[in-house]
Amino acid sequence: TLSSGGAAQPASAADVARAVAAAAGAFAALAFSTGPAQRRNAPVKELAREAGELSARARELEAGEVRGSVPGVAAPVRAAPQRRLAATGRVRRLAFREAWRFDAGPLATGGLVAQGASVLACGTHGLWSLDAASGKVRWQAPGHAHRLAVGVGTFALAADPDGVVLGLDASGVRWRRKLNAAAGGALGADLFALPGAVAVIVGGRTLLALDPQDGRTRWRFSPPGATRLSACAVGRLVAIASDADVLYGIDARDGRLAFRRALPGPPRSAPVALGGKLAVIADTPHGPCATWTDASSGAPAGDAALEVDTVTSALAFGGALACAGLSDGPVAVLAKCPRDAWSAGPSRRVALPWKAGAPRLAVGRGALYAAGPGGAAAAISPGGRLRWTRPAEPGDAPAAPPPLLRRGVLIVGGETAVALEAATGATLATLRAPAPAPAHLAADAALRLFVADEEGPVAAYALAAHFSVA
Repeated sequence: TLSSGGAAQPASAADVARAVAAAAGAFAALAFSTGPAQRRNAPVKELAREAGELSARARELEAGEVRGSVPGVAAPVRAAPQRRLAATGRVRRLAFREAWRFDAGPLATGGLVAQGASVLACGTHGLWSLDAASGKVRWQAPGHAHRLAVGVGTFALAADPDGVVLGLDASGVRWRRKLNAAAGGALGADLFALPGAVAVIVGGRTLLALDPQDGRTRWRFSPPGATRLSACAVGRLVAIASDADVLYGIDARDGRLAFRRALPGPPRSAPVALGGKLAVIADTPHGPCATWTDASSGAPAGDAALEVDTVTSALAFGGALACAGLSDGPVAVLAKCPRDAWSAGPSRRVALPWKAGAPRLAVGRGALYAAGPGGAAAAISPGGRLRWTRPAEPGDAPAAPPPLLRRGVLIVGGETAVALEAATGATLATLRAPAPAPAHLAADAALRLFVADEEGPVAAYALAAHFSVA
C-alpha cells in the first residue's frame, strides 16, 4: 500500500516502484540545488541516474499488467509461466532498453558486426570500432564504402573501392596494403583461418592467403575460367568451388593443388564440411543437386536431388546439409550423403509457414532455425520436423536478416526485432518504436542487440528482465 497525507491505498508493484523513483529523484534534485559541489557528487549523480531508470522500468511494468476491477481491493497478480533463459536464471518478462546510439552513416552490406567486447560499423562515413557496452569510439579508420570480412578471433579485414585492404584487430588498423589490379578490390564476405595465415576471396576470382601480422601474401590461387569463387577451410585443406563447375582442394600451408573435381553444374553454395566429406549445391538441368566429395582424396561420394526450384544457401546441421530454398513457397531441405542417408531417402523437405521469401538459416542447440520476412520464424528438428512456428507480422514484410542465436534466445528481424525463446518460440521481448527497422542486425553474448536501418544510425539495446517489487 501507499499513502500520501491520508489513508493508505492499495498499490501495484509499478505504483511502488514509481513512488520510490520519485522520492529518490526529489532527494537528488534537492542535493543538487545546494551548490556546485553536490552537482559533482558521484553518489548523488548515480542516485539520480538510477531514479530515472527505475521510473522508466516502472512504466514498462505497468504497461504489462492488468489492474483489479473490485473497488478498494487490489487484484492478485497471477505469475506468468516462467521459462528458462539459458545462463540468465528464471525471468518473467524481458524488455529491450536502449543503451546508446551512434551515427555511422549508411552501412555497407554486412557492415555491422559484434566482435567480442566491440562492435564494428562500416559504411560511407568510415569504419569504427565501438565499445559494445557504452558506444564509445575505440578507434576509427577514415574512408568510405568499406567491405568488411570478419571471423578469426578479433581479427578482421576491410576494403574500399580502390582496392586498399586494412588488417584490423582489437587495437585498430594493424596494416594497410594495396591489392594489384588483377586481384581487384571487392572483398569476399568470409574470412577464415589457415595454418599461419588468413584467407579471403578478392575480385570474385582469386583466393589470397595473407599473413595476419603484416598483410604479406603467403600464396594465391586463381583458377582458370572462373569469375566467382566460394570456399571453406577443412583442417589443412581449403575447398574452393568455381563457377566453371569445378571443385578444388588446396593445401592450406602452401597453396599447392591437392585435387580437382568436376561438379555436375555451377555451384549455388560455398562448400560445406560434413564429417570428412565436402558438400556443394550445384545447379543441373534437372534442378539443384547436392554433391558430396571425399575431403581427403577428392573422390566423388554421391549425389542427391533436392526436389526444389532454387537453393539460396546451405550450412551444416548435425550430419546433414541444411539448405534454404523455394519450391511453391519457402522450404528448408535436409540432405545426407547417399551412403549415410535415412531409410526413406537422402533428403527431407520441410515446408515453412509463410508465403514468400527464401528463409535465412541458423544452427544451434540441437535445432535448425529459419527466419522469413516480417519476423516469421520456425525451428526444425534434426529429423526434419517442425518444432514450433511463428507467423509473419501484419503488413508489408521486409526481407529477413539472418536470425541470431545467443544463450538460448533467438533474435529475428522484420518491421522490428523480436527475441524468442529458442526452445519453444515464445516471445520474450519486442523492440518498440522509435527503434530503427533492422536492416542490419547484430548481437553479442551479453544479449546486447545492435540495430541499424538503411540510413545507418546504430542503436544498442540491452535485453534484461523487468524491474519487480516483492
